[in-house]
Amino acid sequence: MSDTESEVEVKAPKVVKKEKRKCSEEQLANLRKGMEVMKAKREALAKQRVEIEEKKKKGELPLDTPLPSYVPKPKVKVVKPEVVKMEERPVVTRERKPRVKQVTTTDLEAMKTSILTALAPKKEEEKAVVPVPVEKVVEKIVQKERVVTGSELLNKVFGF
Repeated sequence: MSDTESEVEVKAPKVVKKEKRKCSEEQLANLRKGMEVMKAKREALAKQRVEIEEKKKKGELPLDTPLPSYVPKPKVKVVKPEVVKMEERPVVTRERKPRVKQVTTTDLEAMKTSILTALAPKKEEEKAVVPVPVEKVVEKIVQKERVVTGSELLNKVFGF
C-alpha cells in the first residue's frame, strides 16, 4: 500500500434523529375534551350494568338479558391498491412483403391494347364462319272477300 491510500479513512454516514412533532395547545385541549367524553360514557355504562344486575337479582328482568357494553366506532383503515406490474408483451416481427412496382398509365394503356388486339381477330373469324341465311321468296295469292259484319265477323276473328 502506498502512503496516500492509508490516509484515506472511510467515514460512516451520520445518523440524524428527528424530534417528534409537539402538539399545540388547541390539539391538547381537544384531546382532553375527547377523553372526558369517553370517561363519561364509560361511567354511564357502568351505572347501567349495576342497575341491570340489581334488577336481575330482584327478578324484574330475565337472567339471560345481556349487559350493555361500550362499542367504540370501528376504525376504518384505508387500503391502498397494490400496483400490478404488467408483463411485457413479446415483440412480434413479421417479414415485409417485397415492394411491388407501381403501375403507370402507359402500362395500363399497353395492357388495354393487348387485350383489344387479342379479342378483335376472333370476332372477325366468327362472322366469317357463320353462314348468312338466304330468304326464299314465297308468293301468296290474295283473295278478296266480301265485307263481313255481325256474327260472321266475330266467327272469323275468333276462329269458330
